[in-house]
Amino acid sequence: MLRMIVPAVAIAAALFHLFAAGVSPFTALVQRPAHLAFMAVLGFMGVGVRVANRRGWQQVLAVLLASAALFSCLYIITQHQALVRRAGLPTTLDLVGGVIGILVVLELARRTTGWGLVAVCLLALAYASLGPYLPGFLAHRGYGPTRLVEHLYLSTEGIWGVPLGVSADFVYLFVLFGAVLDVAGGGALLIGLADRVAGRTRGGPAKTAAVASAFMGSLSGSAVANVVTTGTFTIPLMRRAGFKPHFAGAIEAAASTGGQLMPPIMGAGAFIMATWTNLPYTQIAAAAAIPALLYYVALLMAIHFRAARMGLDAAPSGEREAILPRVHLLGPLLIIVVILAMGRSPMRAAFWGVVSGFAVTLLRAETRLRARQVLDAVRSAARGAVQVAAACAAAGISSGRGLAHRHWAPHGPS
Repeated sequence: MLRMIVPAVAIAAALFHLFAAGVSPFTALVQRPAHLAFMAVLGFMGVGVRVANRRGWQQVLAVLLASAALFSCLYIITQHQALVRRAGLPTTLDLVGGVIGILVVLELARRTTGWGLVAVCLLALAYASLGPYLPGFLAHRGYGPTRLVEHLYLSTEGIWGVPLGVSADFVYLFVLFGAVLDVAGGGALLIGLADRVAGRTRGGPAKTAAVASAFMGSLSGSAVANVVTTGTFTIPLMRRAGFKPHFAGAIEAAASTGGQLMPPIMGAGAFIMATWTNLPYTQIAAAAAIPALLYYVALLMAIHFRAARMGLDAAPSGEREAILPRVHLLGPLLIIVVILAMGRSPMRAAFWGVVSGFAVTLLRAETRLRARQVLDAVRSAARGAVQVAAACAAAGISSGRGLAHRHWAPHGPS
């Protein structure tokens, strides 16, 4: 049953985000809950999470959690106008939906990122609730349960805040963009380009991994997608070249993580920074160019010195991946750069990046996507986006603006 649900939800999520970005945008209290609903259902169905639904009771629990996520998200979507009219006077059903929503977000974050982020959220909730009982400058008036749920669920300051808005508006589309090009052969193209840059130097396969991850990071902005795409090829290459397995894995992890610093498409943090600072995204991306360059220069130097210490010479010349049949796949990336340089929003740039990505794959038979490959791209995008959405929704709990400031009067809880 779960195998039938996942493809349908993944396709619906892709169509929803493309429609919102390119045809008719939605308000925040529609776009963000809908985004979380799609990602939560996919996550509880086993996409992009650490917990597998192998046993019967696990599948039943997954369906119950997905249903709870749908209820809490759809309640906001269908009732957001009424919620605005009765702001400050939540009903019992409002609070029930809020408690369910908070618990669903915490469980989704646990399944995707582990207990670390969940612990931070629980500490934030405890701090907000126990303010009157804390000593010294830590004390504050505190939040009562009703006000806490209202703040986190019935406003755009908590779960539906800026972090989840960034995931809903920008991150999903850019992850989809990278997934489309990867399925069409973009990963092989980038590895071929990286091999021509560094493949014939000392420690060449490891340097190829670093350069390829930098290229791939500029397309997807996702460390997870980066490792899955480039690591499949580069880790075996590094091992055959003489690097120890743990070192090969470390190089790939470090290189893929640095891909989130590579302009023009970076990780969710870059979009959050642009939103909170009210700076143009192009300015954030330009400022990231030098740190990203320094990061990879340092990584390449570390690889070179380790290869020299191990006595590894430059790799002999051999057969290289042909890049000309796939070089047209770089066109959508240039389109994104041009649109951003024109001052258009990242959301619009991502939309045209995805649309042009699908279009350029039709130019040559080698890159033309079949129906199965389109489904693979949508699933791959879902895997990366679920993790980001879960982390961003949980970040809304721990960093809600009301919870992030200690300016309440030091009196009893409200």
